Amino acid sequence: MAEIPSPPGGTIGTATLPEVVRDLWKARATGTLVLERGGETKRIVFQRGDIVFAATNVEKERLGERLVREGKIKRSVLELALRVMERSSERLGTTMVEWGWVSSPEMGRAVATQIKDIIYSVFSWSSGQYRFEPEEKPVPADLVLELRTAEVIYEGARRVSDLAAIEVGLGAASDIVGLAEGGHLGIPITQEDGYILARIDGRRPLGGIVSRSPLGKEETQRRVYAMLLAGVIERRERPTPVEGSAQALPRRIPSDAETRFRDGVVARHAAMKFGSFYDRLGIVPAASENRVRKASEDALKSLEPDVSFAGELDDLSKRMGEVRAGVTEAYETLADPERRRAYDRSLAGASPEATVAAEALTALTVAVKSQATKPAKPPKAMPSPKAAQEAELYFLEANRHWQAGDYFDAVASINEAVRLNPNKANYHRMLGRWLAENPSCVEAAREHFERAIALDPADREAQLELAKLFESEGEPEKARGIYQKLGDASELPRH
Repeated sequence: MAEIPSPPGGTIGTATLPEVVRDLWKARATGTLVLERGGETKRIVFQRGDIVFAATNVEKERLGERLVREGKIKRSVLELALRVMERSSERLGTTMVEWGWVSSPEMGRAVATQIKDIIYSVFSWSSGQYRFEPEEKPVPADLVLELRTAEVIYEGARRVSDLAAIEVGLGAASDIVGLAEGGHLGIPITQEDGYILARIDGRRPLGGIVSRSPLGKEETQRRVYAMLLAGVIERRERPTPVEGSAQALPRRIPSDAETRFRDGVVARHAAMKFGSFYDRLGIVPAASENRVRKASEDALKSLEPDVSFAGELDDLSKRMGEVRAGVTEAYETLADPERRRAYDRSLAGASPEATVAAEALTALTVAVKSQATKPAKPPKAMPSPKAAQEAELYFLEANRHWQAGDYFDAVASINEAVRLNPNKANYHRMLGRWLAENPSCVEAAREHFERAIALDPADREAQLELAKLFESEGEPEKARGIYQKLGDASELPRH
């Protein structure tokens, strides 16, 4: 076990903080890291080594100000919430949610983002003071967040701007690095990371990895430095040379096209080895069945070398075979609705931020399928005014998430809007449209389109969406019936 820095404090120098945070994480420390610079004070709270909370005295970084700045609430709402807090002694987030000004899921995400931004902001400090205050219970249990500490350290370290400090942190160019024991990376894998990870084999020195990276020297050094701090890679002992071994033969210089092909293969291989099935195909979890198929075809096509250098790739043949097998495995899983749903649920278990949304999506699908034989009838019970208002907040939030590409959160939010107010046709239509993107949720999508039409028979958009769904599911006659009813001859399916 690593030791907590002793004395647990000192002067902040360039690139000091990433290493201090790393040391506290490795030591499984519990307490508060206090950081001060000028009039700024920031606190990062650790619990058994994991970062669980952060706070700041900088006004613009406070939660309420962030919500106003990002357009989530109006200034007048914040001022009213602060007055309510004075009487109730509740925290701001609790007050906002209880009064219906911000939905619970959105507040949770806002708090998590705020805390990460506070932490990331101090990683760039090059002056100030820090001290660690050990405490058995540094924050109340209801404030504890489940953050991926390795990911926070990785992202924070990449924000260090002083390249000279990064070079000092990296150590000698002759140092050997390899993947950390256990194989658990703890960070999301991008193609850029793949270029680097594919070259880290426990035998190559840092200097060779940096010089051969297609990302350029500075970006590669920054990512390798961040990976070292996050525990993704580690320094290794230099292997002892075998006496009498043959000297390396002069290397053939590959063409630019061959180099690009090789880089693409090693990046895909790293994504296959360390990333998810979605990483292997380079798609998002909300990708449609057609997108999954097209991505699989493109991935396999990218493994077909040009005839001008196809005969020079013997050293890559094993990796290419593993990538082909990995792409095929990913496609066979994601193209099958039931297997994809089970896989998505397993991913949610490994990703705390996606758990709530993924569980909501799964629960919704199961609930709708269990009622698939019942006719779609408009619900009779009317929601209370408070429930209707909260539902509208979830509806607006869902739109923002979808436009930002946060698909799971978007589906979870609109699902909550439907639960609170099941009498809104546009809620069902939106949910149906988004569920239709996931092949495991087609039945659920159909049910919601039918509910939207039952609630509002004049909802032309819902009827067209339902017709398109019938077409995609191989039921052209049902689609034709809807188009004929709407008088859209141009949309009629052609045989």
